[in-house]
Amino acid sequence: MKLDARTVTSAIGAARRIGLQSGNANVPVDILSVAREVGVARIEARPLHLDGYLGRLSNGQLVIRYNVASGWRRNRFTIAHEIGHLLIARCQGREINAPIGRSWIRNETEELLANRIAAELLMPEHQLSSDLLHAPAGWNTVHAMCRRYDVSISALVTRVLELQSMLAVLLKIDLGCIDPTNWPRFICRTSRETRVHFLHPPRAAVEAVLKNATSRRASTIKIEANSRLHEIALLGRLMDAGGTRQYWALGWTPNNSTP
Repeated sequence: MKLDARTVTSAIGAARRIGLQSGNANVPVDILSVAREVGVARIEARPLHLDGYLGRLSNGQLVIRYNVASGWRRNRFTIAHEIGHLLIARCQGREINAPIGRSWIRNETEELLANRIAAELLMPEHQLSSDLLHAPAGWNTVHAMCRRYDVSISALVTRVLELQSMLAVLLKIDLGCIDPTNWPRFICRTSRETRVHFLHPPRAAVEAVLKNATSRRASTIKIEANSRLHEIALLGRLMDAGGTRQYWALGWTPNNSTP
């Protein structure tokens, strides 16, 4: 079934209400308790060829199974992701009958929404925003928040880019293709909820980031958002992205234009 704007808003809203109503103000969130609260009867670790799936037992009860070989932080996100599929189905007025598995080929739009819901369940927006507003931007804060919320670096960074309260920039630079004649490939990500305009091409920021990589100094990037100019300090670190060496430069600043 196609996802419309109403379904997206309703499903994310349902995730936020679950956090507030179930008393999950304390983090890390007890995602197993959340799953039971929404009607999942069993949560089981199994040897799987995928991250996990949501389905029904022979007696009709809902079950979430996750890959026993994966780390706990990944499995926490998988469980939250499958809860996301359940919330989406309920917002659409349909039942979960056939198994829905994370990493299976499915509706990409629904997969992205299920990820967004998982992030809301594990890293409630109001709470993470408050934590980030009271901490310096940088990788030390990222690691501290990963420990606090019991999530992976990738999940935390993605969540920072989703927060309405933050203006964030992430550069993912592929170190496997840098040579004197070949410009490095890079991906630029910015806050999803705010239109961001770069005063200079992102390539200039990549040059500065790579130049400062060995000294671990911050590189500043200038952006325009909400008709205001902002300077964001980007700090980098090496990352292993699926076997590819990348250099991630991340920075954020409060989005003072949010209500």
